[in-house]
Amino acid sequence: MSSMKSRALGVLGALGGVVLGGGVPGGMALHAQSDCAVLVWSEEFEGNALDLSRWEIQTGTGAQYGLNGWGNNELQYYTGLPDNLSVGDGALRITARNQGFGEMDYTSARIRTAGMAAFATGRIEARIRVPKGQGIWPAFWMLPEENRFGGWAVSGELDIMEVVGHEPWRAHGTIHHGGSYPCNSFTGQSIDGPDLSEDFHVYAVEWEEDEIRWFLDDIQYAVQTPQTTGRFWPFVRPFHLLLNVAVGGNWPGSPDGSTVFPQTMEVDYVRVYQSEQWGMVTGRRSVQGGSLLETYRAPEFPEGTYVWSVDGGTLVSGQGTPAIEVRWDLGVAEGSVVCTATGAECSAQWSVPVQVMLPDDGDCIWEVARFEAGQPDAAAWSCGAGAISVVTNTNATPFNPSARCLQYVRSGDPADRVSFATDAISDATAFSTGALVWAVDVFTNAPVGTEIRLALEKQGVATPTGNAGRHSHYTSTTTGQYAWGTLFFSYLGSPDAGMAPGTVNQVTLVPDPGGPWVTSYFFDNLRVVDAACVPVGVQEPTAAAPAAPCRVWVAAPGLLAFDCVDTGPMAWELRDLQGRLVQRGQAVPGTSHAAVGARGPLVIRWETGSVSTLWMP
Repeated sequence: MSSMKSRALGVLGALGGVVLGGGVPGGMALHAQSDCAVLVWSEEFEGNALDLSRWEIQTGTGAQYGLNGWGNNELQYYTGLPDNLSVGDGALRITARNQGFGEMDYTSARIRTAGMAAFATGRIEARIRVPKGQGIWPAFWMLPEENRFGGWAVSGELDIMEVVGHEPWRAHGTIHHGGSYPCNSFTGQSIDGPDLSEDFHVYAVEWEEDEIRWFLDDIQYAVQTPQTTGRFWPFVRPFHLLLNVAVGGNWPGSPDGSTVFPQTMEVDYVRVYQSEQWGMVTGRRSVQGGSLLETYRAPEFPEGTYVWSVDGGTLVSGQGTPAIEVRWDLGVAEGSVVCTATGAECSAQWSVPVQVMLPDDGDCIWEVARFEAGQPDAAAWSCGAGAISVVTNTNATPFNPSARCLQYVRSGDPADRVSFATDAISDATAFSTGALVWAVDVFTNAPVGTEIRLALEKQGVATPTGNAGRHSHYTSTTTGQYAWGTLFFSYLGSPDAGMAPGTVNQVTLVPDPGGPWVTSYFFDNLRVVDAACVPVGVQEPTAAAPAAPCRVWVAAPGLLAFDCVDTGPMAWELRDLQGRLVQRGQAVPGTSHAAVGARGPLVIRWETGSVSTLWMP
């Protein structure tokens, strides 16, 4: 087998492409080599046994994980027995057999690197000869090391290679994403070639921060980005490796009389390369300034040295290592983390921009979810008992001119809710203390005065009933029917007082909690609002004389004019009713000012020292 391992270990050399069918298929491309790619992890399967310091053998039917049939109605019992799992002659062999074990009719094997090796970005490849036959399902894939954003599939799944045995000429590359099951999504493509079970082939992905590309024998056949998925992109955290051969299941179906057993998947090697192009710094991209520490991690180069710099925060610990801790400053709008890594043969520099939620610079809002096409949100909508979908905003008005919104139809189940998974809440304390306020725009046929609750939760722990995993909850009531309006949520309490404020990863809206009615809600512009800016966005603004000695009049449609007398220096801002900044400037005593707005009804906000005054039409 040693002659099969043709690629030298160390720096990855130029790769020759294998052209399937005598030419490069239309729409496909040969692999383009990344400069100075470093082999950071490899398994060559030398020796006569699986290295258990690098791989975990998973056994059973998945019931121990709450996944009977491993979540796919699979028919095998995974074992670590030599009949199913062996290493020798430089290869790993996973063999599916038609033999009863543990009340299942078939046996096979499944291994993973969880807790021992995980990677975020890189070129990840394996040289494999797949088995074939009806009901046979080999796979080389990745799962998140931590369900940072919540349970499957909101935290992602990356399938580097899957083959369903009745189509042994077709390799599939897929990502799973979106919301938690059953509101998950998947996006994938396939490539046809020769019978892949007749020889070894190299299956690979090149995973960058905002793009994943799939290759068969260095021919690119698929690419996915946040734009192609249209939903939350979770592929910004480390994932571990898995190899398995399933028998039966929802996709391949069950074996039949044509299936020949045993069937073996042979793996020559698994290798992971990092480079400047393929690498990235992982860590939270949206933060709150203050006392909590955030961890940022770079790819690990063998014998590497690391130099970090932080803008907008303090590097607390980790300089010179692959991981650092940062405390972000209050009063900054954005920051960055930069890492320069130098290995024995290569060097690379990675940087990540960091947005600081609602800095002290006069901004009022921080967008969480807007549901617009091609604009990935900071949260992924999931599901509850009702029907959920992103739809065209057919009720668009100057108040909410958005093109799309989220439609939610209550089923009448008391557990009806809609949840959003997010990694953007680094400190939930700011909401329970009232410094920050949640807001959302709503259009509904529910009666005026219908309560809507909002909860900050830990996905996978919180349930529709009970207090565990629910850091805090909030309430608001609708003030209009068949018209867009903004809800601001007031603090109700902290059901799970022991829950750490930095572990919230889910925002849940509960329309008409416990109510029996089937009603429709359109939600849009879920956002965080600086408490000092409320009531920007109230449903029924009323005329009121501003406390500041300023006079305001409508000079023309969309044009406000104002003058201020007998005042000192005064800053002013023009905002729409959703809190978005349109224009700002300095008011000069005795001088008229014109402020032009293009987003419908407008609000003027004056600030003199610590006093903030709103004028609303």
